[in-house]
Amino acid sequence: MQYFWGRLSNETQLIIEGEESRHLVKSLRKTTGDIVRVIDGSGKIYSGQINEIKRDKVDLHLLSTENGTRNWMGRIHIAIALTKRTDRIEWFIEKSVESGIDELSFIDTQFAERANIRPERVSNIIHSAMKQSGNIFSPIVNYNVPFDKILEASNSKTILFTCGENNLRHFRDYLTEPGSYTFLIGPEGDFSPAEILAAKEKGATIASMGSSRLRTETAGLIALAGFHFAFTPGE
Repeated sequence: MQYFWGRLSNETQLIIEGEESRHLVKSLRKTTGDIVRVIDGSGKIYSGQINEIKRDKVDLHLLSTENGTRNWMGRIHIAIALTKRTDRIEWFIEKSVESGIDELSFIDTQFAERANIRPERVSNIIHSAMKQSGNIFSPIVNYNVPFDKILEASNSKTILFTCGENNLRHFRDYLTEPGSYTFLIGPEGDFSPAEILAAKEKGATIASMGSSRLRTETAGLIALAGFHFAFTPGE
């Protein structure tokens, strides 16, 4: 099923704009009278009929609205340090949206690379991944969040992953029941001892992913996969 990214302009009209509209008309040869399915990140699927094609905008008449459902139980928030190479964190964004994620925060930590990522680029990756995967709920995205703020803001079960401590239990041991989870993923240099101590003092669980030393984006995806393995019902 093919989706297009757009928005409601009023109670009876949808709009598809920019590159998305050009792809719809020039690449896919859609024309007036054709019916397309539109998503906007809210979890709704709109069916609309093309009314008018303009230079960088397509107007559609709203035909119907369908409410989508999340496949997973509970809520998952990944708070992750940026990588020096933006293509690696972009890969993680894409795969996390394909898998299903409720909230994504890019956190500042002591040993993190001072990398930046453009919100517009992140939005484009999210929109593309949503259309490809059919996960039509757009995650909340937070930028440049200080480490201490992510600890204070969390009202969920928080699990910090580290390879800097011995004899830690594997994180799957703590995924015992559906609920709201926040996973903290550090940079290539791991979280600092002070950050780990601060997390403990705030009540976070310190856990392991096993004996392998993982890259940041790999650790993020494994954490997310573990959540879905535990809390996504089978067919």
